[in-house]
Amino acid sequence: MVTGVLIMVNFGNSIILSLEAFGPDSALSFTIFVLNTIIVALAMYGIFAFKPIFLTPN
Repeated sequence: MVTGVLIMVNFGNSIILSLEAFGPDSALSFTIFVLNTIIVALAMYGIFAFKPIFLTPN
């Protein structure tokens, strides 16, 4: 539970930092947002499903 909250807080902070660095109308900000969303989704799945999703071949 605490790990999930920390991951989500880190996700919010990374969005704020990317918007401050590149501006709200930048395509790079949107790309970073999409990549962060994918990484957070994979991390939450990996933590709460307890499956080594980055190590399994299939």
